[in-house]
Amino acid sequence: MHILIKDDFDLYKIIHSGQCFRAVELDDGAFRFITGSHVLYIRHKKGIHYEISCSRYQWNHIWKPYFDLSCNYASIRDSIPAEESYLSQAAEYSRGIRILR
Repeated sequence: MHILIKDDFDLYKIIHSGQCFRAVELDDGAFRFITGSHVLYIRHKKGIHYEISCSRYQWNHIWKPYFDLSCNYASIRDSIPAEESYLSQAAEYSRGIRILR
């Protein structure tokens, strides 16, 4: 199934963020995530396009909450005042990382 993720979402940064220990990048460019008894294979195609290995129901009820996709991280980052250079640099460096549930 194909989906669109319009917000900050970087699979490589997510698996190296220290939040998950069973997620891996596979040789074919896909990423595998495990939560409970659920497994997701996800591959970034281009831009905001992704290919996923689960049903729409599983995506909406398991994986969207897992990746905190109801929260718009880009708007949070954009709300940082320009004079907060340290915070702006930290937000830019971590762009794409999601807080996993």
